[in-house]
Amino acid sequence: MSMLAGQLTNSFRSESDIHEITAHCQILRECSLNYEQLSTGQFEGSLKELWLEGIQIYEESLSRSVFQYGESRKNSLSFSVFNQLDSEARWLGKPIQKDDVSWCGFQEELMLQTPENCSLLVVSVPEELISDLTDSPYPKVGALTNKTLVQGFRHEFNSILSNMSQNSLLFNQPAAIKQFKSDIRELVMLLFQAQEKSPEKRNISRQKAQQIVCRARKIVLEHPETPLNVDELCKITYTSRRALQNCFLRVTGQSPATFLKNIRLNAVRRSMLNDPYDNICNIASQWGFWHLSQFTCDYKRLFGELPSQTLNTLRMTHKTRQPLIKKAS
Repeated sequence: MSMLAGQLTNSFRSESDIHEITAHCQILRECSLNYEQLSTGQFEGSLKELWLEGIQIYEESLSRSVFQYGESRKNSLSFSVFNQLDSEARWLGKPIQKDDVSWCGFQEELMLQTPENCSLLVVSVPEELISDLTDSPYPKVGALTNKTLVQGFRHEFNSILSNMSQNSLLFNQPAAIKQFKSDIRELVMLLFQAQEKSPEKRNISRQKAQQIVCRARKIVLEHPETPLNVDELCKITYTSRRALQNCFLRVTGQSPATFLKNIRLNAVRRSMLNDPYDNICNIASQWGFWHLSQFTCDYKRLFGELPSQTLNTLRMTHKTRQPLIKKAS
């Protein structure tokens, strides 16, 4: 059974009931991989694969023990975590467990041996999208154990695949696509930071920190069609990512990404107040929210009610009241 959505470049594919291991590995685009079955029994596999703006995300499930080898994707960095892993796997000969993240990039040789009944999540990101995230050289292949990091990756990868399979039309919104790419960059940045042994510390004056936060908020609100991400904010403020992080933590107690997201959530609520008859999906995507279920959770966390509850309340009172928020002239 298969499903294909979108165009050739940006697409989502779901394949299940795969009984031939060669066919399984050939489904993946732009991958020079070979699969060898190691344990006895009929092979059963399934695959979900997303392509968006050169970013590849896929989950593969394998019933048999498999040896994967070949070259990683050209001019890209790929990193992976296991969704399901009941026994030990081996990455480049090194034993890895469920709390490990592994990576390989730029046409380096890879070798992965997986046990039976496992599920692997992989993200492949073009080098041009991430080359500016760190000044330090990073290993082209490697693995590390970090339970918190891996749990976060696992949650994000599964959410992306699930949401894309149900809401592929969201990616017709330029703001949503831009925010998606920014989210992926943040995940890669977390991987880079986890590799660093001694984080750099910088003292930032409180005045400068306040100026940066205020400017960021202003830009976000003035340009909803082009949501500001952390990298753009660094360029605008001539500040490194680590210094920017310190600024926001000092002033807001939140990371830049969290704070900017909360700013956009507030903007969505104001849009609802101005026009309670607009569609929730339309409003959210205009402010760069591409993942509707996550948007709903974030909205409820911040405001104590679902977006639909906000609109229902507003619609009940809208006929007898004036708009609560005036649109900026």
